Amino acid sequence: MDLEVKRQIFHMIVGVIIVFVLNINSDIVDKYFEIVLLIIIITGLFLSMVSKRIKIPVFSDLLKEFDRKSDIREFPGKGPFYYLVGVYFTVMIFSTDIASAAILILAFGDSISHLIGKYFGKTKMIIHPEKLLEGTIAGIIAATLFSSIFVGIISGFIASTITMFIEAAELEYFKIDDNFFIPVLAGLILSILK
Repeated sequence: MDLEVKRQIFHMIVGVIIVFVLNINSDIVDKYFEIVLLIIIITGLFLSMVSKRIKIPVFSDLLKEFDRKSDIREFPGKGPFYYLVGVYFTVMIFSTDIASAAILILAFGDSISHLIGKYFGKTKMIIHPEKLLEGTIAGIIAATLFSSIFVGIISGFIASTITMFIEAAELEYFKIDDNFFIPVLAGLILSILK
């Protein structure tokens, strides 16, 4: 299976798991979700730094299987790190329904836009010639469908559309990772719409 396909499937699965756990009605989840997420982020950052010098069983194998070669050299686990940091801030800042919708916009909008753009895209976008319109539209549709579970179809559509078009403009040029800014931006838009 192609590396990018594996990465995007993993991206979607992690998002669904996080939203599922976040929505479990439990005192334990309410009290410890953010703490556990922060511990995972800190542990991941530590493993990332160590793995640049030492091969760590399981962690290094996962990096080899899912990480881009450039990230393995420069910042092993960069994508998952920023993904979880974005999720952490989203969960800390926004209500559970908005955070859940924003995380699903990241999980499905970003992943579907990459996959559809890569395999079926033909129309280059004016805002970024390496991004393809078909991918962005597919990302908007997927993000709208999944986010609307928590915020309704209109709010989901507006937040997904704005977020996916800003993602298409590639804020990475400004050194802002999309895994971080997509859920935070989507949460902000959804909060304004509420």
